[in-house]
Amino acid sequence: MQKKTPMNVALYAREAVGGKNGSVEAQLSRLTSLVEDRRAQGEPWTVTDKLVDRGRSGYNAARAAHRKLLDLVRSGKIDVVAVTRIDRLSRKMRDFARLLGELERRGVGLVSLDGRIDVPSAVRLLAETKRRRPH
Repeated sequence: MQKKTPMNVALYAREAVGGKNGSVEAQLSRLTSLVEDRRAQGEPWTVTDKLVDRGRSGYNAARAAHRKLLDLVRSGKIDVVAVTRIDRLSRKMRDFARLLGELERRGVGLVSLDGRIDVPSAVRLLAETKRRRPH
């Protein structure tokens, strides 16, 4: 049997302005459970980073933990980004599309508890939509 390559996972949580949509502690707990479930299924997932932005709007990409996440992606130090919901990463389609492109270029996966995302398919769909738009 071939040994599986270890997967370094970064957990990202964001608490909105006013503390809406769940505390970062609850988000991190759910994400940690996800990683434990994957390990129980034989996947060699290891949490290497827990990144948190508190009281920050998802409309603003200039968030300290979000920038750290991008640095980790670009440096090749993580293989998977895990979030409870996609809107924890961004509430702007343009910023989210840029992030998806960066993940795809670096071969980093994205897992969301509210549904899985196939990064290459999502980027392709965004590109096709952009090409179809009238100028």
